Amino acid sequence: MKQKKMFLCIALPIAILCVVAFGYKYYCCDMVTEYFQVTYYPQIVKLYSVNWGYGREYYDPEVKVSIKNYENDSIAFSTEYGKAKEYYESLREFSEDNFLKFVNDDMSPNSQHYGEAMFYNKEIQKEIFLIKFEHTRMYDVKKLLGDIKKIGIDSSKLEEYMKKNKIKYDFTPVWTPDLEDTPISLTYGGRRNRL
Repeated sequence: MKQKKMFLCIALPIAILCVVAFGYKYYCCDMVTEYFQVTYYPQIVKLYSVNWGYGREYYDPEVKVSIKNYENDSIAFSTEYGKAKEYYESLREFSEDNFLKFVNDDMSPNSQHYGEAMFYNKEIQKEIFLIKFEHTRMYDVKKLLGDIKKIGIDSSKLEEYMKKNKIKYDFTPVWTPDLEDTPISLTYGGRRNRL
């Protein structure tokens, strides 16, 4: 009986210490890899304002961020690039005609093709990036998600944020559209305004 008590007195603290050490290692030391897809809509001119004497008006830049799960960098990039390429091809196939009809209507806000043209104008100019980051399980990914929405694609602010929070990251452009190859050049020379 005394031996059992003695064994328990020795084994219990060791077991607790092992659990605490494992928990500390799992939550505070082990690094996990995750990916964010960042979709950036640059500052875009409102098309009706180009020819209709309103003065140049712009849509504000917009950033959307979503969490993605991939096994490795190669799969992440090839999957995101494939999706982006397919999306842009379908966008050009199904929406470009309406955009051209809107341009032929002198880019009037009263054109029946106005809505489709605005959609095309916004979507054809969006850029897609992947951010791979490594962090401990203690780090709040939702906080990072919110902070990246605020930071956007400003690489210097992103680098400063990641250093401050001790997060390893890679920022990879997935899709940057070539506007010279689109009807956007018919509106205001094809050059968009960047932040």
